[in-house]
Amino acid sequence: METNILDQFDEDVEMVLFRYFALDTQAQFYAVSLRNQDIPCFLSNKYAPNMLPLGGSSNIALYVRKQDIERVVDLFAALDEELHHPDEEEEHSTKQMPFSSSPSRWLTILLSVILFIIFYFFLSRVNL
Repeated sequence: METNILDQFDEDVEMVLFRYFALDTQAQFYAVSLRNQDIPCFLSNKYAPNMLPLGGSSNIALYVRKQDIERVVDLFAALDEELHHPDEEEEHSTKQMPFSSSPSRWLTILLSVILFIIFYFFLSRVNL
């Protein structure tokens, strides 16, 4: 059974384009945030940017009901503020030191050294 995204909206409800997004993850985050506040919405063209992910165009459109615009503006203002200006305490607690001792960082360094040694021996055997 195929479902149409517009089936969840009444026919007389006017949907308006609220914002464009370049990244699917960002668009999904905002759409889920709206749905968590019981504000119905839908995304269009969410698969278009996947063809050229670094194209830089904002192709994913978020639509909301016209009657919810004020609530959406307030929610997005709060989300934008939180995303762009996290609390000082939260920023310090999640900040990773540049030279941390995480296993992935050490693995990256080890692989870099191994590749450098292999490349060095390869070049020393080839007479250029």
